Amino acid sequence: MNRKKINRSASHSPLTAPETRMSERLRLVPAGSVSDPVWLVQEKMSGCLLATLSRQNHQSPAGFVCVQRHDPWAHSDALAEAIELFDATPPMQHQTQKQIPEATLSQEKARRLWTDLGLEPATVKAPLVPESCRLQPGGSDCFGRPFFLHPLALTAWNRMQQAAAADGVSLSVASAFRSFAYQAGLIQRKRCAGQQLSDILCVNAVPGTSEHHSGMALDLHCPDEPGAPAPLDEAFEHTRAFAWLSAHGGEYGFSLSYPRDNPHGMIYEPWHWCYQGKG
Repeated sequence: MNRKKINRSASHSPLTAPETRMSERLRLVPAGSVSDPVWLVQEKMSGCLLATLSRQNHQSPAGFVCVQRHDPWAHSDALAEAIELFDATPPMQHQTQKQIPEATLSQEKARRLWTDLGLEPATVKAPLVPESCRLQPGGSDCFGRPFFLHPLALTAWNRMQQAAAADGVSLSVASAFRSFAYQAGLIQRKRCAGQQLSDILCVNAVPGTSEHHSGMALDLHCPDEPGAPAPLDEAFEHTRAFAWLSAHGGEYGFSLSYPRDNPHGMIYEPWHWCYQGKG
């Protein structure tokens, strides 16, 4: 196994909460609570979410556990490197390293994906949306997949979902945080199916520009509503869930991002709501 050795001699500074840790290859993003943190393992350049990590005993490296693998390409060498990085500093402390600024890393990653998709960077007019480095697990979406959100958005989502349920309205998540690489994969699969890139980009944002990268955006569904349409269907507009969101979403800080005739050139997406701040 050929892995970069983590520098264990760097200086440390105590913190009241876990911070993001990085090696040349991986990013470990803290999630969960301060007293019971979990860590999301991402590849820095691809943005792929590899695994969720935790400790059964936070004072013992031997207590390290891999809670869940999220990506079929999360090979053992990447997870072994994550374990080494996880144990490179004492619990609740952060390793001081010279790091590439996140904004620069995001720009480089986005440009490489644009090139792979045949997009000239000069043609991408939408602003860059960096991938969130603060994510918390929110449970499972309507497809049974784990989903993640920024802590502020997750708190607001939980409150909104509970309020809707109290009014007899079912809301569930169809999609939440997406990495740059995941967004590029969505587009590439549609191209392989014969769709034109110009048509795809009216439905899927260019990688690096999607609100989903921020961890603040949600695609919503109402699977328990009688006669509910399939997820991500414009007919969501005619559901009780959409009527409730239109009336109350703003109370929880959520707004509809892509109404009809929106200036972004995206199709009408009644299911796509983004957290903009406290309602």
